[in-house]
Amino acid sequence: MLFKKVSLIILVFTPIFFLYPQYTIAKNIVSGILIEGLKNVNQNEIFSILTLKNEKKCSNDLIKKNISSILKLGYFDNINYSYNNGILKFIVTEKPYIENISFKGNLKISENKIKNIIPLKIGEYYDHTKLKISENKIKNLYKNLGFMNCKVNNKIEYDTNTNKIKLIFNIIENNKIKCINFKINGANFLSKKPLINLLFKKKINQNFNINKGLDLLNSFYKKNGFIDFNIIDTKIIFNDTKTKALLIVYVNEGIRYTIGNITWYGNYVVNKKKLFNISQLNSGNIFDQQKIIKTIKNVYELYHNIGYFNINVSTSIKPNKKNNNILDIEFYISEGQLNYINNIYINGVNSMIKEIIRKEINLHSGDILKFEELNKIVASINNLGFIKKTEIQIEDSEIPNAKNIFFNIEDIKKMYTLNFGFRYYNPKKIAGITQFNHFNFLGLGQKLTCNLKKELSNNQYSVSIKQPIDKKLELGINIMSSSNNNNFINMTNNIKLNKPKKTNYKNKFSIYFITKKISKNISLFFGYDFSNISFNENNKNNNTVNFIKVQNKFFKHNLNTINIAGLKAKLMYDSKNRISNPTKGETYSFSIKCANKIFGGDINLIKNIINYNNISTIFWKLILKTDIELGIIFPYKEVNNYKFYSNDHINKSNDTYNRYGNYKLIINIENKLPILNLYNNPLQGLIFYNIGGIWNQIIDITDTEKIYMNIGCGIEFLNSVFPIRLCYSYGINNNKYKNIHNIYFNVGNFL
Repeated sequence: MLFKKVSLIILVFTPIFFLYPQYTIAKNIVSGILIEGLKNVNQNEIFSILTLKNEKKCSNDLIKKNISSILKLGYFDNINYSYNNGILKFIVTEKPYIENISFKGNLKISENKIKNIIPLKIGEYYDHTKLKISENKIKNLYKNLGFMNCKVNNKIEYDTNTNKIKLIFNIIENNKIKCINFKINGANFLSKKPLINLLFKKKINQNFNINKGLDLLNSFYKKNGFIDFNIIDTKIIFNDTKTKALLIVYVNEGIRYTIGNITWYGNYVVNKKKLFNISQLNSGNIFDQQKIIKTIKNVYELYHNIGYFNINVSTSIKPNKKNNNILDIEFYISEGQLNYINNIYINGVNSMIKEIIRKEINLHSGDILKFEELNKIVASINNLGFIKKTEIQIEDSEIPNAKNIFFNIEDIKKMYTLNFGFRYYNPKKIAGITQFNHFNFLGLGQKLTCNLKKELSNNQYSVSIKQPIDKKLELGINIMSSSNNNNFINMTNNIKLNKPKKTNYKNKFSIYFITKKISKNISLFFGYDFSNISFNENNKNNNTVNFIKVQNKFFKHNLNTINIAGLKAKLMYDSKNRISNPTKGETYSFSIKCANKIFGGDINLIKNIINYNNISTIFWKLILKTDIELGIIFPYKEVNNYKFYSNDHINKSNDTYNRYGNYKLIINIENKLPILNLYNNPLQGLIFYNIGGIWNQIIDITDTEKIYMNIGCGIEFLNSVFPIRLCYSYGINNNKYKNIHNIYFNVGNFL
């Protein structure tokens, strides 16, 4: 009987005994955590990521999550654990610590260059996968330099006491390939020789980059309609001395496809005509996968620019039912809903700078979110002068279809700049310029600009302050004093002076307002302008009195001094894609100045100037820039004795000659071709043609002898500090006025 009772007790408590360790882990409190096996890893780094803490209940799932977090550090090969009397112990197996990496046999490539390309680094923990990747990268580095038979192996010196290793790469460079020939099996689209010359000899023989050549071969075929093209195999055969190689490429061309029907589905906001206009595809053309990708990109840009950010575009390419060599392309557009602006945030700057930037953001809550407008605002912010970089971040808000816009200002440059420049031009003339800019003069976004320009015949001094009032209005004050010693034969329509005179623009004072944005691309400028111009004769008598005929009567007028005062206005339309160095867009502007004696001047006139500027990409990266300026002065109430003068430079190169009149026409045509891009500063080649002139009567425009023309070429390096321009121009019919051959070298903002 007693035996039965003991057996029953053992039977009941035995399962509890075996389940006790798991039961204690699930229910007991952790009173301490230990980590065993550490040699090079700091245990504090492990404790910092553990979610298990002392006096906290733990479970098997929680322990596994902590082990997973420790393994993600990348320091360990294996981790075990044990739990006893409230003590949780992690037993770790560290990866070896890389104490040193060295190379042997590398005669042609420096050690630092090899270290930069391999993923294994000193001070990290050893990874066998990274070791194999490192070996392959070293081999490819040598192959790209022509060492096609290079071999790489490794040796590891291991210290068991410290768990540290020294890794040694043994490199056997072998001979460099001096000649490589190519053979393509299966290429029927083009004859083998032209194909090889096109894709291999001009590319690979420079650096023996076979993989790049194979990629070019694949892209070439896919671009020409062979979408099933594939490279089956490659083989390299070396000669006995390993100095010559034969690369054999085995290919399968497949069928050459053309484009059949192009169909659009799901486009309700944008009509099909606009979609076909931005498409890179046309029925009957050779099929090109890259053009499909570009078309999809253009569709996304089109929809983003009208406020649809949740658009999705997919394609379906199907063989034509009548001809298997023709592929029909179907585009499926899911437009989503129109997106609006919820809130606008400015990050990275203090409250004072935020107010300045906010004046450049012509957007409000509730406006349609258009990506093109955001890009223009970023350009406008960067153009303030003291903002180095601005990035846009768009996030969902709590309101459906409304987005929060973040303008993240990454870096603030100095609030002021001091620039110097000089210019050399024929015949042996040098000009210098100094410019000081302060972009936040009084702390509320005021821009102060001081200029000093000095050359032999022209000295200018100017100070201007621009005050942004709000997002649309800006107040400006400009004070300028200049001296120009150009000679003029006659200053009126009716009186011929015996001796030439020199003009001296003593001072000029302007107050203006500017409406930055009437609409998306339209700005309005208006204000008051006062100028004092004196004419000094080349003799001692400075009190010459001349008679001017007005309405059949003669009046005395002192030609030594003329004051011109009046109101001016300018209307401008600008659609350029960038503020600085634009590549497309156009600008129209019309300005009018009405001078009258009631404004404090001596003469009455209306001065009109019309400007047109167009920038477009002709093909590839060749940019065509066209500038046209037309000016007309209408006198009223009296004979006009104020005209356009030759110092109103008639061409881009600032060539001038002694001419004046009531009519001015200037045309500048310029081609720009990018050569290099140095740290986002373009170096461009220039070809330009200038034609223009200044005439006293409109009928004189037809007189070819009074038209100035020149052609030229040069280079231009654009940067924010010292733009550089070197040009040569040849005067076609200006030999009466100036040198036929002219050289212009500008450093600084003279243009």
